[in-house]
Amino acid sequence: MTAPTMDAWRKRFTRRVVSATLLSQLPLLTTSAILAKLAGASPSFATIIALVALVTLNTPLYLRLAEWRDHERRSLARVWLLELPYFAYFAGSVFFALAFAPVALLAALVGGGAATTYAMKALLIVCALVGLYSVFIRRLWAPVASVVVEVRGLDPALEGFTIAQLSDVHCGPYMPRWYLRRLARRASSIGADLCVLTGDMITEGEGYVDDVAELVRHLKAPRGVLAILGNHDYFGTVDGARLALERGGARVLRNQGAEISRAEGGAALYVAGIDDNWTGRDDVAAALAERPAGASCVLLAHDPSLFDAIASRGDVDLVLSGHTHAGQVGVPFVTHRFNLGRIKFSRSIGLSRSRDGRCALFVHPGNGTSGPPVRFGVAPAIAKITLVRARSPQGTTP
Repeated sequence: MTAPTMDAWRKRFTRRVVSATLLSQLPLLTTSAILAKLAGASPSFATIIALVALVTLNTPLYLRLAEWRDHERRSLARVWLLELPYFAYFAGSVFFALAFAPVALLAALVGGGAATTYAMKALLIVCALVGLYSVFIRRLWAPVASVVVEVRGLDPALEGFTIAQLSDVHCGPYMPRWYLRRLARRASSIGADLCVLTGDMITEGEGYVDDVAELVRHLKAPRGVLAILGNHDYFGTVDGARLALERGGARVLRNQGAEISRAEGGAALYVAGIDDNWTGRDDVAAALAERPAGASCVLLAHDPSLFDAIASRGDVDLVLSGHTHAGQVGVPFVTHRFNLGRIKFSRSIGLSRSRDGRCALFVHPGNGTSGPPVRFGVAPAIAKITLVRARSPQGTTP
């Protein structure tokens, strides 16, 4: 397959991204030129080197945007030796830009020129380490996040029913197969009754749909694997992601539901899933049409912005979503309050409830990345969701 045409929209998008990226790197490269001058290099030579570095270091970004080859597989050498190191540099330069002014001001107040030079050198080292960490370590390190959800009217036979949730895996060039297998095996090992996948299994096109099937093949749960589709699962393809999920052994819910019980003939949990709302394929009413009266209900909905409308129906107990990635970047230790996802989503990560307390929402932080393959302060996760009987009529803890 050939790369997508660089039409007017793509050219405009590429110019904007490259321009914004270059501007964000000016503090880093200006500081580097000043330090070079202080080390004995001539000012003109240091400036020329900084400008050459600015253009050269960002060539991988321009090529990535111009070719846009997520619809076909790219070589491992290009990904791991060129693109990922670039994004580590990109992340480090952005963190440097954010920290530059406060660190320079503090150093100037404390000790003037010498202190400023020392502080800038230290900041360069720290930001380089942060860039490497956010691309090569944090992004591929998914701990188990245990979440307990109280459900009103939960049948005693379903007390302690557990669901392993993965979301927004974004199979593509930055998600190696060895990591997908490890992720699936880890999710399978936590002892969940059921495994669910809440959309965005791919980034774009059909170049990496086989990786989706590979992931699902390694997922094991007594009650099987259920999945829904997200907006990215329709980028550059119509059925590629769905077929890969089914090929791996998952049941894809497209405005449908399934009764899930722990034992033959036992109490059933109704698990429904809606299709992608970005393309207008979602139909909550159809997904819940076959819900047995009185059965507790879990709804898989990729986009958490649908939660208020779903909760207002009164027939759903828990909504499992993804989509936001919590912005992929947040302030460590207080990520729930301060992350980039909150710019667009009021509920960008974690557990929350509707105003009346009857319906809960869990927003998964995602397992992959979209855009820059960077995570800092927002960890990927394997969510282990445990359902327990509510201690109050509204499903909230007194």
